[in-house]
Amino acid sequence: MPRSFGPGAGVELLGSVLGAEDFALRYVTSKKNRLISLLQRLPSLGDPQVAYCLLRLCLGPGRLIHFMRCTPPLLYPAVGPILQSIDAEIRLTFESCSSLSIPDMAWRQACLPIRLGGLGLPCSAELHPLAYFASLFAARHDLPLLTSLPFDTTHAIWTTAAGQLDSLLPPAADRSFDEWFARGPEGETVGSQRSLSTVMGQARFESLLEDFAGQHAWRDCGRLRSLSLPHSGAFLTSLPNRNLGGNLSGPEFSVCIAWRLGLPMIRADLPCRHCGSSLDAFGDHVVSCARSGLRIHRHNAIRDCLFHIARSSGLSPSMEVSVDASSSRPADIYIPSWHGGHSCAVDVTVTHPLRSDLLSQARHHSGVGLRKGELRKQANADRCRTAGVGFLVFGLESFGGASESSRDLVRSFGDFQAFRDPTPRGILVDRFWQRISIILHRQQAYGFLDASALEFDHSMGHDDMVL
Repeated sequence: MPRSFGPGAGVELLGSVLGAEDFALRYVTSKKNRLISLLQRLPSLGDPQVAYCLLRLCLGPGRLIHFMRCTPPLLYPAVGPILQSIDAEIRLTFESCSSLSIPDMAWRQACLPIRLGGLGLPCSAELHPLAYFASLFAARHDLPLLTSLPFDTTHAIWTTAAGQLDSLLPPAADRSFDEWFARGPEGETVGSQRSLSTVMGQARFESLLEDFAGQHAWRDCGRLRSLSLPHSGAFLTSLPNRNLGGNLSGPEFSVCIAWRLGLPMIRADLPCRHCGSSLDAFGDHVVSCARSGLRIHRHNAIRDCLFHIARSSGLSPSMEVSVDASSSRPADIYIPSWHGGHSCAVDVTVTHPLRSDLLSQARHHSGVGLRKGELRKQANADRCRTAGVGFLVFGLESFGGASESSRDLVRSFGDFQAFRDPTPRGILVDRFWQRISIILHRQQAYGFLDASALEFDHSMGHDDMVL
């Protein structure tokens, strides 16, 4: 291999490029053109959920990870603008597939990891320096064997890579080389791509929260905090398989994305057809209206899903059981033999954290709706304890976030199911959450579409999301 290349010279090696900058530019341009030709075909699928899965898993930045890990950003600065153009094409493709017009602030949220309220569509231009440093870091002990470069953190190859990485991370994340080489609490190297992506995602999340607060957009602050709760985005990771119930129709998926990104879906000057109150553009009234029936249908659908999961786990559950002599039924699901051989009552509740009485707290703290739901079930808990029956609240927020007791319950279902199913327990638990999340979002999508009297398909333009 030559030590240097003349103008226009270079070589493609295992999916990466070595050579002059103009050679690298031609190479990445050809990759860009092939990728864009694939992206332009996605809207023709006519299914935004399938298109999103392909975009996130196959045709998004993940398709460029190997190239970015092997290409020094400072050595090939012309690659950056090409990656930015790919990011712009990904955004246009997603907007076209979902029939949504996504403003800049909402797209910043979409670029966040799913666990932090985003859509898991990271920005390639920002990911490039991170991916390259992580690759260099992973190969630090092999470099002396492959090249004449010693493992010296003062060498320019290290300082330039680390300097560009530090420019992307917040000041609080700056580390010395010794800290980058350290091990995290779970034994993972701090400088790995996964760890760096976690730091980057958290920094972007905090930055977005600060910008919302600076604009006094308190609803968006509360919304983003609620979306950062565990399992709020489980429906996004579900494969759209109709036979397994993991699919959403085109209109359903689009309004669920609009709900997650805080986009207007409904004309705010319309009255609610059920109670006569004024609707809001973002759907807060829809998920809270006491007369529409949505809350009952949503509750019953989630209860039925949990019942089927418990039954498939061999727990012989019953629905709507009374635990004492009264006619009330605090147990949405009754499990006769739970941990320790005791019986257990499960009560389902879904709370909207952006209600007027909760927003002042929700904008500063996550989980406000979950705590409110648990307090509301205290009387049922007391009755069950008096009757000698265990009690669990299966609490969700309307954005999908789950309480700790809910997570414990589903993990226990996974433990019982694992005795009957060779599938690994972690995969079983993920599938359970995907089913629950799909049902929650489907029921709410019915309400959004009903409130707006909206029947649209993918032939409609972006502006048709709002009547």
